[in-house]
Amino acid sequence: MTNDKIQRVTMPKWGLSMTSGEVTEWLVSEGDELKEGQDVAEIATDKIEGPLESTWSGVVRALVVEANDDVPVGGTIAIVAPADVPQEEIDAVVAEAREQLASGAIENATSSP
Repeated sequence: MTNDKIQRVTMPKWGLSMTSGEVTEWLVSEGDELKEGQDVAEIATDKIEGPLESTWSGVVRALVVEANDDVPVGGTIAIVAPADVPQEEIDAVVAEAREQLASGAIENATSSP
Protein backbone atom coordinates (compact mmCIF):
# COMPACT_ATOMS: atom_id res chain seq x y z
CA MET A 1 0.00 0.00 0.00
CA THR A 2 1.36 3.37 -0.97
CA ASN A 3 1.09 6.30 1.38
CA ASP A 4 -0.61 9.14 -0.54
CA LYS A 5 1.27 11.68 1.58
CA ILE A 6 4.52 10.61 -0.12
CA GLN A 7 5.23 12.72 -3.20
CA ARG A 8 7.77 11.72 -5.83
CA VAL A 9 9.75 14.51 -7.44
CA THR A 10 10.35 13.29 -10.99
CA MET A 11 12.54 14.32 -13.91
CA PRO A 12 10.41 16.68 -16.00
CA LYS A 13 9.93 16.45 -19.76
CA TRP A 14 10.90 19.88 -21.06
CA GLY A 15 10.81 19.13 -24.77
CA LEU A 16 9.45 16.61 -27.24
CA SER A 17 12.85 15.04 -27.84
CA MET A 18 13.91 15.01 -24.18
CA THR A 19 14.45 11.48 -22.90
CA SER A 20 16.60 12.27 -19.86
CA GLY A 21 18.11 15.09 -17.86
CA GLU A 22 21.02 15.57 -15.52
CA VAL A 23 20.67 16.83 -11.97
CA THR A 24 23.61 19.25 -12.05
CA GLU A 25 23.06 20.63 -8.55
CA TRP A 26 20.71 20.06 -5.64
CA LEU A 27 19.25 23.32 -4.25
CA VAL A 28 17.65 21.54 -1.26
CA SER A 29 18.89 19.00 1.29
CA GLU A 30 17.22 16.15 3.12
CA GLY A 31 15.24 17.58 6.02
CA ASP A 32 14.55 20.92 4.32
CA GLU A 33 10.99 22.26 4.41
CA LEU A 34 9.93 22.62 0.78
CA LYS A 35 7.34 25.12 -0.38
CA GLU A 36 5.46 25.09 -3.65
CA GLY A 37 7.29 27.23 -6.22
CA GLN A 38 10.71 26.74 -4.60
CA ASP A 39 13.59 25.60 -6.80
CA VAL A 40 14.57 22.01 -6.00
CA ALA A 41 17.45 21.27 -8.35
CA GLU A 42 19.29 22.52 -11.41
CA ILE A 43 18.53 20.31 -14.41
CA ALA A 44 20.49 20.17 -17.67
CA THR A 45 19.45 18.51 -20.92
CA ASP A 46 21.05 18.54 -24.33
CA LYS A 47 19.02 21.66 -25.19
CA ILE A 48 18.14 23.51 -21.99
CA GLU A 49 19.37 24.17 -18.46
CA GLY A 50 17.32 25.51 -15.63
CA PRO A 51 15.86 25.04 -12.19
CA LEU A 52 13.17 22.47 -11.44
CA GLU A 53 10.44 24.27 -9.52
CA SER A 54 8.55 22.39 -6.84
CA THR A 55 4.85 21.74 -7.27
CA TRP A 56 4.87 20.15 -3.79
CA SER A 57 5.03 21.29 -0.21
CA GLY A 58 6.47 19.15 2.57
CA VAL A 59 9.75 17.95 3.96
CA VAL A 60 12.49 16.71 1.63
CA ARG A 61 12.80 13.18 3.03
CA ALA A 62 15.26 11.72 0.52
CA LEU A 63 17.37 12.63 -2.48
CA VAL A 64 17.17 9.55 -4.71
CA VAL A 65 19.96 10.50 -7.13
CA GLU A 66 23.29 12.26 -6.76
CA ALA A 67 24.28 15.52 -8.45
CA ASN A 68 25.56 14.81 -11.98
CA ASP A 69 23.35 11.72 -12.35
CA ASP A 70 21.56 11.34 -15.67
CA VAL A 71 17.91 10.42 -15.07
CA PRO A 72 15.25 9.33 -17.58
CA VAL A 73 12.15 11.51 -17.92
CA GLY A 74 9.66 10.41 -15.27
CA GLY A 75 12.38 8.95 -13.03
CA THR A 76 12.06 9.77 -9.33
CA ILE A 77 14.84 12.10 -8.16
CA ALA A 78 13.61 13.00 -4.65
CA ILE A 79 10.92 12.16 -2.12
CA VAL A 80 8.82 14.80 -0.32
CA ALA A 81 6.53 13.87 2.57
CA PRO A 82 5.33 15.23 5.90
CA ALA A 83 7.56 14.55 8.90
CA ASP A 84 4.98 12.14 10.36
CA VAL A 85 5.41 9.59 7.54
CA PRO A 86 7.50 6.73 8.98
CA GLN A 87 11.10 6.51 7.70
CA GLU A 88 10.54 2.85 6.73
CA GLU A 89 7.92 3.95 4.19
CA ILE A 90 10.31 6.57 2.79
CA ASP A 91 13.10 3.96 2.55
CA ALA A 92 10.77 1.57 0.69
CA VAL A 93 9.82 4.25 -1.86
CA VAL A 94 13.49 5.21 -2.34
CA ALA A 95 14.47 1.55 -2.85
CA GLU A 96 11.68 1.11 -5.40
CA ALA A 97 12.66 4.33 -7.21
CA ARG A 98 16.35 3.33 -7.37
CA GLU A 99 15.37 -0.12 -8.65
CA GLN A 100 13.28 1.46 -11.42
CA LEU A 101 16.16 3.77 -12.36
CA ALA A 102 18.63 0.86 -12.42
CA SER A 103 16.36 -1.30 -14.57
CA GLY A 104 15.19 1.54 -16.79
CA ALA A 105 11.56 0.69 -16.01
CA ILE A 106 10.14 4.16 -15.55
CA GLU A 107 6.34 4.19 -15.20
CA ASN A 108 5.59 7.64 -16.59
CA ALA A 109 8.10 7.70 -19.45
CA THR A 110 6.60 7.89 -22.89
CA SER A 111 8.35 6.02 -25.65
CA SER A 112 8.79 7.77 -28.94
CA PRO A 113 7.85 5.95 -32.17
